[in-house]
Amino acid sequence: LVYSAFTTVQEQQAQSTIIIDNNNADDNSSLSIAISLVKIVCGTIQNLSVYEKNKTRFGEIGGCEALIYVLLIYMENPMITWEIFSAIRNVSLNNDNNLQLFGHLGTLELLTKSFIMHMNNPDVVKQICGALRRLGFYQRRAPKKTTASAAAAGGDSQKEASNNNKNNNE
Repeated sequence: LVYSAFTTVQEQQAQSTIIIDNNNADDNSSLSIAISLVKIVCGTIQNLSVYEKNKTRFGEIGGCEALIYVLLIYMENPMITWEIFSAIRNVSLNNDNNLQLFGHLGTLELLTKSFIMHMNNPDVVKQICGALRRLGFYQRRAPKKTTASAAAAGGDSQKEASNNNKNNNE
Protein backbone atom coordinates (compact mmCIF):
# COMPACT_ATOMS: atom_id res chain seq x y z
CA LEU A 1 0.00 0.00 0.00
CA VAL A 2 2.69 2.48 1.02
CA TYR A 3 4.91 1.57 -1.94
CA SER A 4 2.06 1.99 -4.43
CA ALA A 5 1.08 5.30 -2.85
CA PHE A 6 4.63 6.61 -3.23
CA THR A 7 4.67 5.42 -6.81
CA THR A 8 1.52 7.49 -7.32
CA VAL A 9 3.28 10.48 -5.72
CA GLN A 10 6.24 10.00 -8.06
CA GLU A 11 3.93 9.85 -11.10
CA GLN A 12 2.09 12.93 -9.87
CA GLN A 13 5.43 14.70 -9.39
CA ALA A 14 6.41 14.00 -12.98
CA GLN A 15 3.12 15.51 -14.17
CA SER A 16 3.32 18.47 -11.81
CA THR A 17 6.89 19.23 -12.95
CA ILE A 18 5.63 19.55 -16.49
CA ILE A 19 2.78 21.73 -15.31
CA ILE A 20 5.05 23.93 -13.18
CA ASP A 21 7.60 24.26 -15.98
CA ASN A 22 4.85 25.40 -18.34
CA ASN A 23 3.49 27.94 -15.83
CA ASN A 24 0.09 26.35 -16.23
CA ALA A 25 -2.86 27.43 -14.08
CA ASP A 26 -3.12 23.85 -12.74
CA ASP A 27 -0.11 24.39 -10.42
CA ASN A 28 -2.25 24.72 -7.31
CA SER A 29 -4.38 21.68 -8.05
CA SER A 30 -1.29 19.51 -8.69
CA LEU A 31 0.30 20.69 -5.47
CA SER A 32 -2.98 20.13 -3.64
CA ILE A 33 -3.11 16.55 -4.93
CA ALA A 34 0.52 15.97 -3.91
CA ILE A 35 -0.14 17.32 -0.41
CA SER A 36 -3.22 15.11 -0.05
CA LEU A 37 -1.34 12.01 -1.21
CA VAL A 38 1.62 12.68 1.06
CA LYS A 39 -0.70 13.18 4.05
CA ILE A 40 -2.45 9.89 3.35
CA VAL A 41 0.78 7.98 2.83
CA CYS A 42 2.52 9.46 5.86
CA GLY A 43 -0.55 8.78 8.01
CA THR A 44 -0.47 5.17 6.85
CA ILE A 45 3.24 5.00 7.64
CA GLN A 46 2.52 6.27 11.15
CA ASN A 47 -0.08 3.55 11.68
CA LEU A 48 2.18 0.84 10.28
CA SER A 49 5.12 2.02 12.40
CA VAL A 50 3.49 0.76 15.56
CA TYR A 51 5.01 -2.65 14.82
CA GLU A 52 8.76 -3.08 14.51
CA LYS A 53 8.50 -5.62 11.69
CA ASN A 54 6.58 -3.05 9.60
CA LYS A 55 9.26 -0.42 10.13
CA THR A 56 11.95 -2.89 9.13
CA ARG A 57 10.02 -4.01 6.04
CA PHE A 58 9.40 -0.35 5.11
CA GLY A 59 13.15 0.21 4.95
CA GLU A 60 13.75 -3.03 3.07
CA ILE A 61 11.33 -2.19 0.25
CA GLY A 62 12.77 1.27 -0.33
CA GLY A 63 10.41 3.33 1.81
CA CYS A 64 13.19 5.41 3.35
CA GLU A 65 14.48 6.28 -0.11
CA ALA A 66 10.95 7.18 -1.21
CA LEU A 67 10.52 9.58 1.72
CA ILE A 68 13.78 11.33 0.86
CA TYR A 69 12.82 11.45 -2.82
CA VAL A 70 9.50 13.15 -2.05
CA LEU A 71 11.26 15.54 0.34
CA LEU A 72 13.75 16.53 -2.35
CA ILE A 73 10.91 17.34 -4.74
CA TYR A 74 8.65 19.24 -2.34
CA MET A 75 11.06 20.59 0.29
CA GLU A 76 9.86 24.14 -0.21
CA ASN A 77 6.34 23.19 0.85
CA PRO A 78 6.03 23.32 4.66
CA MET A 79 3.05 20.94 4.82
CA ILE A 80 4.82 18.21 2.88
CA THR A 81 8.08 18.79 4.77
CA TRP A 82 6.20 18.42 8.07
CA GLU A 83 4.60 15.15 6.93
CA ILE A 84 7.85 13.68 5.61
CA PHE A 85 9.85 14.46 8.76
CA SER A 86 7.01 13.09 10.87
CA ALA A 87 7.22 9.83 8.88
CA ILE A 88 11.02 9.78 9.24
CA ARG A 89 10.61 10.08 13.00
CA ASN A 90 8.08 7.26 13.07
CA VAL A 91 9.97 4.72 10.96
CA SER A 92 13.31 5.43 12.62
CA LEU A 93 12.16 5.11 16.23
CA ASN A 94 14.12 2.19 17.72
CA ASN A 95 15.08 0.96 14.25
CA ASP A 96 18.80 1.10 13.61
CA ASN A 97 18.45 -0.24 10.07
CA ASN A 98 16.28 2.67 8.98
CA LEU A 99 18.43 5.16 10.87
CA GLN A 100 21.45 3.84 9.03
CA LEU A 101 19.59 4.09 5.71
CA PHE A 102 18.64 7.69 6.42
CA GLY A 103 22.25 8.44 7.34
CA HIS A 104 23.48 7.07 4.03
CA LEU A 105 20.82 8.99 2.12
CA GLY A 106 22.17 12.36 3.25
CA THR A 107 19.27 13.08 5.56
CA LEU A 108 21.37 15.24 7.87
CA GLU A 109 22.12 17.66 5.04
CA LEU A 110 18.43 17.72 4.09
CA LEU A 111 17.47 18.35 7.72
CA THR A 112 19.83 21.32 7.81
CA LYS A 113 18.60 22.71 4.50
CA SER A 114 14.95 22.27 5.55
CA PHE A 115 15.62 23.90 8.92
CA ILE A 116 17.10 26.97 7.26
CA MET A 117 14.28 27.08 4.73
CA HIS A 118 11.48 26.79 7.32
CA MET A 119 13.03 28.32 10.44
CA ASN A 120 10.08 30.71 10.82
CA ASN A 121 7.58 27.84 10.93
CA PRO A 122 7.66 26.35 14.46
CA ASP A 123 5.60 23.28 13.51
CA VAL A 124 8.01 22.27 10.76
CA VAL A 125 11.03 23.07 12.92
CA LYS A 126 9.62 20.80 15.65
CA GLN A 127 9.41 17.86 13.22
CA ILE A 128 12.87 18.57 11.83
CA CYS A 129 14.34 18.67 15.34
CA GLY A 130 12.56 15.41 16.19
CA ALA A 131 14.05 13.71 13.15
CA LEU A 132 17.46 15.18 13.95
CA ARG A 133 17.17 13.85 17.49
CA ARG A 134 16.46 10.34 16.15
CA LEU A 135 19.52 10.49 13.90
CA GLY A 136 21.55 11.74 16.86
CA PHE A 137 20.48 8.77 18.99
CA TYR A 138 21.77 6.44 16.30
CA GLN A 139 25.09 8.27 16.13
CA ARG A 140 25.53 7.96 19.89
CA ARG A 141 24.71 4.24 19.86
CA ALA A 142 26.92 3.48 16.86
CA PRO A 143 29.85 1.26 17.83
CA LYS A 144 33.09 3.12 18.27
CA LYS A 145 36.56 1.71 17.78
CA THR A 146 37.95 0.90 21.20
CA THR A 147 41.45 0.15 22.38
CA ALA A 148 40.50 -3.55 22.54
CA SER A 149 39.45 -3.57 18.88
CA ALA A 150 42.65 -1.75 18.00
CA ALA A 151 44.64 -4.38 19.91
CA ALA A 152 42.84 -7.10 17.98
CA ALA A 153 43.95 -5.38 14.78
CA GLY A 154 47.49 -5.81 16.11
CA GLY A 155 50.85 -4.05 16.25
CA ASP A 156 50.97 -0.38 15.39
CA SER A 157 47.21 0.04 15.76
CA GLN A 158 47.49 -0.74 19.46
CA LYS A 159 50.28 1.81 19.94
CA GLU A 160 48.32 4.36 17.91
CA ALA A 161 45.18 3.82 20.02
CA SER A 162 47.24 4.10 23.20
CA ASN A 163 48.79 7.38 22.03
CA ASN A 164 45.34 8.72 21.08
CA ASN A 165 44.03 7.91 24.56
CA LYS A 166 47.00 9.68 26.16
CA ASN A 167 46.43 12.74 23.96
CA ASN A 168 42.74 12.82 24.82
CA ASN A 169 43.45 12.64 28.54
CA GLU A 170 45.89 15.56 28.49
